[in-house]
Amino acid sequence: EIRCKEKCHGYDFHNLSAFHNGEAYIVEPAINRSHLYDDEYVVRVSCNAAEHDEPFPVETSMGNGSYIESRCLNGNWTALTSWCTKECPAYVKPDRIEVIDS
Repeated sequence: EIRCKEKCHGYDFHNLSAFHNGEAYIVEPAINRSHLYDDEYVVRVSCNAAEHDEPFPVETSMGNGSYIESRCLNGNWTALTSWCTKECPAYVKPDRIEVIDS
């Protein structure tokens, strides 16, 4: 018996710009909102370090330089589990404090 599985609509793929500036993400391969995608189709989403100012490294909950996947399963895209965020550098206590009178 042959069973066809439902495809995923490109327009249903995660609207990343709703969460952050859309340019903060790299989606590979790029999603065409007007296309249908086969069941089990996998899209990788990673952080675009070029869009973030130094000294703030781009981090995800999975670590720097990693990606997360969204897969088409039975007509629905699986959830993304982390987002691109800017992390502050570790606090370093100053050696001395300088007071300036104005």
